[in-house]
Amino acid sequence: MASGQEEIIQAALLALQASPALVPQRDSIRRAHRTAIPRDKMPAIHLIDGDDEMGAGGGRKCGKRRAGFTTSIFVRTDAAGGADRYKILVCERFKAAIWPHPSVMIEPPGRITIDTEIADLDATRVDIDWYATYETRGEWSLEFPE
Repeated sequence: MASGQEEIIQAALLALQASPALVPQRDSIRRAHRTAIPRDKMPAIHLIDGDDEMGAGGGRKCGKRRAGFTTSIFVRTDAAGGADRYKILVCERFKAAIWPHPSVMIEPPGRITIDTEIADLDATRVDIDWYATYETRGEWSLEFPE
């Protein structure tokens, strides 16, 4: 038994890992915590868990929730917009993804944050925030309705 948020994140990871590969090394797309990425593993895409909170609208009794997660894209390039290609591909994957329950609604990409390191790794990291609303069995449940 898994929470709705967990099932949504697992579906997001499957969408990122689906063929054709988004990055040359398939093991560079993974669920991860915030961590440094070695040069030989770039480009890489990590999926990071976010908050799971009571959803807006519908009131508490409905059992609506809002789950957040982040995709972090790591690239090493001197070219302007080096991560743009990957941002677009991630958006396309999530738009076409098959989500684990009919009540799951993925919102369009939220905040996009770009952070370029000025160090030996010279990595650019692009975080895209995502949110999904979903229904549960009731206000005290975290699982999808049956």
